[in-house]
Amino acid sequence: MTIRADAASEVGTPTPSAPTPHDEVLRVADGALTVAAREGVTIASEADRVVLTAATEIVLQVGQSTFTLRADGTILLNGRRMSLVAPAMIDINPEPAPGSAGGAP
Repeated sequence: MTIRADAASEVGTPTPSAPTPHDEVLRVADGALTVAAREGVTIASEADRVVLTAATEIVLQVGQSTFTLRADGTILLNGRRMSLVAPAMIDINPEPAPGSAGGAP
């Protein structure tokens, strides 16, 4: 299904869902969903978090810069220049918390 901001047209048929009184749900039974706009697209939650979920990977791309999260736990940052900024400290290989699997090998 494709939804375009520059035209009031939809290609494909969304699967009906049973939303709660305060939710709006768009489901596509087969294929991909594309949202395209000539201007900006904003996804926001004013009261809670925003969750993006994918089976294999999530890619954020702006120009030649990419941020990729893969299902195997790999995180890739790719860009011409990278800056890490924090008001206090950035831990590159912090000690894992007791019982966790994180930290340096």
